[in-house]
Amino acid sequence: MKKNIAHEIESVEVPDICGKAIELINRENSDCKNMSIATILVDKGESSRLHYHKQMEELYYIVEGEAEMNIDNQKEKVIPGHAILIPVGVFHQIKNIGSTVLKFISIDSPPFFESDIFFE
Repeated sequence: MKKNIAHEIESVEVPDICGKAIELINRENSDCKNMSIATILVDKGESSRLHYHKQMEELYYIVEGEAEMNIDNQKEKVIPGHAILIPVGVFHQIKNIGSTVLKFISIDSPPFFESDIFFE
């Protein structure tokens, strides 16, 4: 049965381009059709590969840790409380520059699908 309320401790953890993703709400586990949401965990010193999406736009919301966010070759330090919009077609990368695990929420629209990740 599909659920419309999810908690991290009850959700599936999967490998992600950034590290690990805890899939909260997506097409497979809920009635959500137009977006997905996951908690992303990035180990100290790790980063995603520079990439872009042809269909998805993303929102990141930093929950714990410090990161360097690269959007279209513009780099900025982000900390808890920052929200980051990543438009469709724009190269981006996030790097954990803190001393602990980086934790952020990723909201994707349309819902995340791996075949929409493109590298340089």
